[in-house]
Amino acid sequence: MKLILEELSLEQFIELFSLVMNVPKEGLTLETSKDEIGNWDSFSHLRLVSELEEKFEIIIPYGDIPNLKRIGDFLKYLKE
Repeated sequence: MKLILEELSLEQFIELFSLVMNVPKEGLTLETSKDEIGNWDSFSHLRLVSELEEKFEIIIPYGDIPNLKRIGDFLKYLKE
């Protein structure tokens, strides 16, 4: 159930985020917040969580999901 972060480059993560949110990856950084992405609504937020959990065999605790407000907030779940 653990993912070694080296298996996921920042670029790959940004690409996945871009795909799920349907926004161009250019300009996205770890500091990009949901307030800056018009497509980042509750549905796309849950879709991103689901995609990450499925693709990388991780579990993001339900209570933590509302606190994921920046792209970088997701990365801590991809570390051991």
